Amino acid sequence: MNTAEVTGAGRADQTFVIAKTDEGYRVCSPLEPGRQYVVTGLPNQPQCTCQEFASHDGDPEWLCQHILAVLKEAPPASPATAPAGDRGAGNPPGRTARSAPAGRNGESAVMLLKRSVSPDGRIDSLSVEFSCPIGKDTPETLKERATKILALQAEIASAFLKANGNGSNHRNGNGAAANAVAAQLLAVASMNGRYGKRLFLNVLVNGQILKFFGSDKQLAEAVTTAGYASVADHLTDGFTLNLPCRVVTKPSQDGRYTNIDQILPAPRPGQP
Repeated sequence: MNTAEVTGAGRADQTFVIAKTDEGYRVCSPLEPGRQYVVTGLPNQPQCTCQEFASHDGDPEWLCQHILAVLKEAPPASPATAPAGDRGAGNPPGRTARSAPAGRNGESAVMLLKRSVSPDGRIDSLSVEFSCPIGKDTPETLKERATKILALQAEIASAFLKANGNGSNHRNGNGAAANAVAAQLLAVASMNGRYGKRLFLNVLVNGQILKFFGSDKQLAEAVTTAGYASVADHLTDGFTLNLPCRVVTKPSQDGRYTNIDQILPAPRPGQP
């Protein structure tokens, strides 16, 4: 991931977090991490999923702020390799790093944002890290700088939690187990989604087959948590399980579907 500050005529200064993905670049504001857009087609045919870009679809020369942010972070193309009239170049760096104004030591601070998001939304966490040179600063100066950094971290974390339900998705293990119901892990399957092929577990719950989406690692973790670590490395498309477990379910945000929130081991003999 990386960050870029975008300015221009009629636009306020804005900072964007940029993450390289399989489909292109995912762009969002660090203060609104839940509102994300995807930039593709770089460098010659840039496109963005934001409404602003869609409203200028008839103007091939117009670029939205998200495309500009990605292009700004791209390393400049050399004259020998960049075609004439090219509107962008290369791939942005693969980390979230924001250079702060140079300090009196001639050095800059670096901010590293790490976000983990599962396809089904069960996991959505943010890590905010800062590093800066110490040089010959006095202890008082270092304390003042650390206080400012901690305040900025708190502001970013607070905005993230507010945009993602203020942490309401975090589960209490004992409470989840109390609400768990008997289920059956049936098999591993896949489907083609907006961003390509996605794996999921078919789970039989109360006579209904529900889907548990996740990456290879997340599916393996779910099966391991259910007590079947021996098959966690074999979860390929079409792999049959037929293993008992318990699950905690919850309705989707629009109330139209029932989602699996957590997979737990099947009860032991004598356990309710």
